[in-house]
Amino acid sequence: MPRLLVFQHVAAEPLGTLDPLIRRRGHRIRFANFERQPDFQPNVDRYRGLIVLGGPMNVEDQAQRPHLRTELLAIERMLEQGKPVLGICLGAQLLAHVLGAPVRRHHQAEIGWYPLQTTAAGRADPVLSPLGESAPVFQWHRYSFEVPRDAEHLARTEGCEQQAFRYGDNAYGFQFHLEMDEAADRALAGQSGVSR
Repeated sequence: MPRLLVFQHVAAEPLGTLDPLIRRRGHRIRFANFERQPDFQPNVDRYRGLIVLGGPMNVEDQAQRPHLRTELLAIERMLEQGKPVLGICLGAQLLAHVLGAPVRRHHQAEIGWYPLQTTAAGRADPVLSPLGESAPVFQWHRYSFEVPRDAEHLARTEGCEQQAFRYGDNAYGFQFHLEMDEAADRALAGQSGVSR
């Protein structure tokens, strides 16, 4: 049974709607929670793919949060091996950084539900095409990435042009939280004390 590695940064931010989809496909999931184990050193060679979830930190916080460097090296190693990588929010920013694209503070935070518009490439993409031309997605970010060179730009919102990219055949970066649904949003708001 193939194993996937998932990097978590906040215990309250789970894999959400992706968890049952992954398990139904016969994969086992190993969670590495850097909030609880900041010194964790993963051996990514043992895993079939990598998912990097969101978190409150940023790429520029590597000096204060050394696990970010660990994660960047893990992403780089997975890409070298041609294994699937999915970056969500912070994870997408880390993936973009590994691929040489800048990550910067965005001019305005996006927090809550926003309409996502797919590009022509996004509508043809095997992962994002089920969203059609537009779909509501959950956002919680104050930083954003540039689409890396040689990557396909897949989606945008009115306030943030770079919402999704695909690099090669199996590396995806999503600024939005595809793993969230309304029930997960309510649970997260209850745990964080933030109302939207």
